Amino acid sequence: MHPVIYLTGAPASGKSTLSGNLKLRYPELTVFAYSEELRKTVAMRGENLAEDDIRRLSARVITIEDVNRLDQTLIERVATERLTRPFLIDSHPVTKETFGFLTLPLES
Repeated sequence: MHPVIYLTGAPASGKSTLSGNLKLRYPELTVFAYSEELRKTVAMRGENLAEDDIRRLSARVITIEDVNRLDQTLIERVATERLTRPFLIDSHPVTKETFGFLTLPLES
């Protein structure tokens, strides 16, 4: 089994930049960028958002169903891909909304 690395931190703290640099240095590394995957999920509904839009509008455009579906996809990919390569999850558990900070609990 290869390692699974969970890279987390505040929004706009450089996680995606670090992930991209690590991917360049270690091409065998799989990077799962949670915000990028959320944008793809939203785009399937016809809403094309940039990374800044996701940060600014997340509570208005991302549903708990989107998060649950993406979490399941992530679980499945980690289980499969860590058998052949290291896997890095680029994510943050907190978003800043107009009403303050939003955290989503992990389901057990």
